[in-house]
Amino acid sequence: MRNILLTITVLLMFSLLTACQMFGDDTDVSIPDNDIPERIPLDSDGHCPMEEGYVLVDDECVLLDRDFSGRGSFSREEFVHIGKEQTAAMDELVADLSGSVGLAVMSRSLFETHSPYLYTFSTAFFGLLSTNDEDDAENVFVKLLEEGVFEEIAFLDEDGQEVAIDLNPLVLEVFGAYTVVAFEMPMEGEPEDLQHQVNHSFHYGGVYLIHNETGKVFATQEVHYHEHVSSETESFAKMVTVTVTLHEPVMREAKEYLYDEEDNPVLDDEDNHLYDIVLVPVLDENDEPLVFTEGPILTATVEVPLYEHYLQQVYEDGEPVFDDDGEPVYEEVSEPVLDEEGDPVYVTEEVAVLDEDGHVQYLETFEITLDVVEYVTHTEIHYEAYAEPTPLGHVVHLLLNDMLDADPDDNMHDRNAHDLIANRVVAGAGTLYYKALRSTLESGAEGEIVVRISYDDETDELVLEEHMNITAAGFTDCALFVDPDEGIVFCFGDDLRIFTPEHGLATIEGIEQPASMSMPNGKLYFYSLIQSEESSFLMHRITPEGTIEDVHIELPENIITCENAEGCLEYHVMPLFDDAGEEEDYHRMVTSFAEGDALFDRVRLSVQSVDVGSSSEICEEAEGCTLLTSNFTVVDDAEEAIALAAASEYAAYPVHFAYGDTIPDTEDFHVTYVVEEFGYLTERVDVYELQTAFSQFRRLDDHFHFLHYDAGSTHELNVILQYDETTDRYRAMYTNMFPTLETAPLGEGYVGINMEKTAIYHFAHDESASSPAHYNFTIDNLTGEEDIHEVNDLAIDYDGTVYFKAVDRFIAEITGTIEPDGTIIIDTEYTEREIIRLRPIN
Repeated sequence: MRNILLTITVLLMFSLLTACQMFGDDTDVSIPDNDIPERIPLDSDGHCPMEEGYVLVDDECVLLDRDFSGRGSFSREEFVHIGKEQTAAMDELVADLSGSVGLAVMSRSLFETHSPYLYTFSTAFFGLLSTNDEDDAENVFVKLLEEGVFEEIAFLDEDGQEVAIDLNPLVLEVFGAYTVVAFEMPMEGEPEDLQHQVNHSFHYGGVYLIHNETGKVFATQEVHYHEHVSSETESFAKMVTVTVTLHEPVMREAKEYLYDEEDNPVLDDEDNHLYDIVLVPVLDENDEPLVFTEGPILTATVEVPLYEHYLQQVYEDGEPVFDDDGEPVYEEVSEPVLDEEGDPVYVTEEVAVLDEDGHVQYLETFEITLDVVEYVTHTEIHYEAYAEPTPLGHVVHLLLNDMLDADPDDNMHDRNAHDLIANRVVAGAGTLYYKALRSTLESGAEGEIVVRISYDDETDELVLEEHMNITAAGFTDCALFVDPDEGIVFCFGDDLRIFTPEHGLATIEGIEQPASMSMPNGKLYFYSLIQSEESSFLMHRITPEGTIEDVHIELPENIITCENAEGCLEYHVMPLFDDAGEEEDYHRMVTSFAEGDALFDRVRLSVQSVDVGSSSEICEEAEGCTLLTSNFTVVDDAEEAIALAAASEYAAYPVHFAYGDTIPDTEDFHVTYVVEEFGYLTERVDVYELQTAFSQFRRLDDHFHFLHYDAGSTHELNVILQYDETTDRYRAMYTNMFPTLETAPLGEGYVGINMEKTAIYHFAHDESASSPAHYNFTIDNLTGEEDIHEVNDLAIDYDGTVYFKAVDRFIAEITGTIEPDGTIIIDTEYTEREIIRLRPIN
C-alpha cells in the first residue's frame, strides 16, 4: 500500500512539473528532430537536460516527447454573402390589394403619425407630394380601403404568409388593370432627382408590374449575377488548455453557429447569432487529429542512500598507473555518505515507474496548455449584377416614360389616349398594347409589331403575344391607333384602314377626312372633318368586321325670342317661290316682334293672288317674266295679315308671270303672299366649335366635362359635355362656366380656383337660366368678402370635404374648408394638410 501511494504521489508531482516545463504559457512545443537520441547518460553533474525534454529514468536520461507535436491547427470557412439583392425574388410574391379603392406612395413618418392629410383621386402623375425632406426619405406603399383608412401593402408568398421586404417605394401609377411601382435601388453618390432615381431603379431591377385583380408581381428586369470567389486565410495564435487521453484525439471546445432549415442564421432577441459549444479535434501541422501515444512519465518518490563520488588514482601492485602520456589514471569511486553515527544518509528521489518488463509507464489522462495556431479562412463571394429587360420590361419602360413626362397640374382629358405613338401604350380592360420590334418579343425576322399583353387566369402568368405585324400589313407610314376593347388596330394615312386578328385587313369607306377622338367614356370614336349643319355631331364607332356604327352627340337647339320690352325688329330671309313651287328669288324682310315672340330666321312665301289691273302686254318669255312691286300683303294660312316693319312695307318684291300671261305695263299692281313655313331663329353648339373644343377636355365628374373654347372674357362659346351612362350618349351645350386651375365637386355644383389664382368660385346649376342649348350656372365668388389675397391649392377629401390653402392680405398663409353650400370657413390656426394623390383601381 505504501508503495502505491508513493507511486501516485510521485506521478502527480512529475505531471505538474513536466506540464509546466513543457507546455507553459510562453513555450511553443515543437516537433523534435529524428536524430535526437532517445536515451543519453547523465551530465557531468549527474543531471538530465530537462530543458531539452529528457527526464531521469533508472539513472539515465530518457527523451519524453519523441512522437509528440504540440502545435496544432484547425480550419473553417466563413462565407460572406454580398451582392444578391432581395428584389431578385419579389416576382415570386403577391401584393395584397384586396379591398383597395386606390393606391399611393407616402412617407412612412406621415403614415405612422397620422397627420391630417387629404386623399384625392388623380389620373396625373404626382411625385412624392407627402415629403421632400432628405431626413425623411423612407416611404410606404399603401392602399385606401372603402372606409377611408390607409393600410400598408403586404406582400405574400405562395403559402399566403406575409414576407417582410425592406425596399423603399418611390412612385407608382395605375395603367388600366395593372400598376407599375418603382422601388429605390442602392446607388453610389448623392441621390439624384426623382426621375433619375426611377430610371436607375428600372435599370437595376427595382421596377415591377402588378396585376391589380390578383396582386401577382412581375419583374421587368432579369437580373444576372456573376460570382467572384476570393479567399483569405488568417492565423491566430491562442493558448488552449485541453485534457489529453492517450491514444485518443485531443479535443477542444469551439463555437458552432446555429442555422435554420432554410440556412438562415438563428438570432436572439438582440439579433445576436446563436451558437452551441461543441468539441472539435485539435489538428497537427498536417491537418490530422492530434493523438498522444506518450505523455508525462508516471513517477514515484523513493529513498536511496546518498553517495559521494570522487576520483582516486588507480594503483596496481601498489604502484600508480599512468597513461601513454605519462599522466596519472584516475577512477570514479562512490561511497555511501554516513552520518555522525556512522549510518548511511538517505535522500528522496523521483523516479519513473516501470512495468514488469522494465518499460516506462505514462499518465493515461492529463491536462496541458497548447499554443495552438488557428487558421481562419474567409471566403467572400462577390456578385457582379447586371440586368437585362425582359419582354415585359420594354412596355414598362414605355409606361415609366408616360408617367414621368406627365404634367402634375394638367387634369385635361387625353383626347389621344388610343394613339399608339403619342401615348406609347394603350390600356384596355385587362390588356395592354404597345409597338415594338419583333426581336424584343422573339427571335426571327425583323419588323415592327403590335404586342398584346393579357393575364392568363389558369397559369397566373402574363401572356405577351404578337397582335399584328405592322411592317407586313403596310401600316408603316400612318398614325397608329388601337381600340383595346375590340383589339382593332387603325392606320390613319391617305385613308382609314384597320386590322383585327379575327377578320384581317379592311379599308373603311364613308368617313371623309377622318379624325379620331378618345371620348371621356374611354371609347375610341371617329368623325369626319366635313360636317353639315345638323342637330347632332356625327361620330362613328368601327366594328371588328369593318362596319360603321353612327353615334350622335346631340346639339340641342334654342328658339330665340324677343327679350326687349319695347319689341324687336329682326331681319330674316324671305324665299319667294313661283307657281311650280321652285324658289325664284329671296329677299330680306324686316318683321316686328313683341317681347317673348319667337324670332323668325326664314319665312317661306308663295303668291296667293295677283291683282294686275289693266293689261297692255303678254309675257312672251319661255321661262316667264318677273316684275317688282311694292304693293303686297303677307297673310298667314288663316288669311290674317301679318304686321311688317316699315322697311318691309316699302320694299320691292319680285312677282313671276308665266309665258302667255298678261302683265301690267306699270308697277301699279297688288300681290298677296301667303306664309307656307316659318323658320325660327335658333341657337346651338356649332359643329366646328365643338371640334375645336375637343382638345380642351377638363373632367368635372363622371357625367360632366368642360370644353374650353378660347372666346375671350365672355366665355359664351365654352361647352359642357354631358354623358348619359344609360344611353351611352353625349349632349353638347353652351355654358357660362369659365376655366379654372383646380376644380372639385361641391354639393350640387362645382368649386374652382380662377386662372389668376385670386378667388375661389362656386358654380351651381341654374335651371331657370338654362335651356336645351345652354347649361348655365349661378357663379359666386366665395372669397369676395373674405380676407384672401391669393389661393394656392384646392383639394377634395375622400368624404367630399373641400380644403384650400391661401394667403391673406398680410401675406400670411391660411387654410380652411368650404361647406357644401359654399360657405368659406377659415381655420383659426394654420393647419397643414398633406395631399396624397391616389390612383383609383378596381
